[in-house]
Amino acid sequence: MKDVTDPVSGEREKVRFSRGGSECAAWHCPGSDGSCVITAGGFAVTKEPGTDLFARRFHDAGFGVPAFDCRGFGESGGRPRQAASVSGRSAHWRAAVAFAATLPEVDRSGLALWGFCASADHLLRVAARTPHLAAVIARTPNVGGPAAARLAERHQKPLSLLRLLGRGVRDAPRVRCPLHVVVREQDQSASPTAAVHATRRAPRAELVRPPGGHHAPFPEARERAVDAEVSFLRRHVLDSPVAPVASVERR
Repeated sequence: MKDVTDPVSGEREKVRFSRGGSECAAWHCPGSDGSCVITAGGFAVTKEPGTDLFARRFHDAGFGVPAFDCRGFGESGGRPRQAASVSGRSAHWRAAVAFAATLPEVDRSGLALWGFCASADHLLRVAARTPHLAAVIARTPNVGGPAAARLAERHQKPLSLLRLLGRGVRDAPRVRCPLHVVVREQDQSASPTAAVHATRRAPRAELVRPPGGHHAPFPEARERAVDAEVSFLRRHVLDSPVAPVASVERR
């Protein structure tokens, strides 16, 4: 369902889709080449601060971009507010994928996902169960079971956050589409070791390990990070290679 046009950019429109008896709110920037990069913020981050800077670059490169708030967060409906669950977040992503496939300019074979932190972990779970995805970008995913739990206990409270961790390690081997994972070497919010382990289990993964902390891609390393992500999307969504690509790793 369409709502309003963004008064600032004039290039995107507010849309909504159903999930669990409530509506999820999203900005949609229509693309020009049939491809679509579905985005959402991290653990409790809403779509504007979590995705705007990157969604704009993806759109400038020709990709359509829906950026959504999960149920219970931001402009989306649903209660309780500000409460997340593993199954709920994964279901929100699946609903967003289904909605994006119905957009008039979108080719279903050109659907990609982009997520950060806890959202990136959920992407591994969703991608493992959604074989038609063209590509996935997981930026500093919060995965890893006990290793990530110990790190979260030191740096992130309340401890209810721990229930969201560790799914990606189990799901990574079943992600069949090209996967671009950014792991920050000095990350103190997500375990770099656990994320590297999960990525190496994925058959078509591209692992990038730059220096910096968890949020470095936002303030100081944004352009370099998004350049690499646009390049990845152009190679694997627009070109759509048929032969499997070998896993690669670089710093």
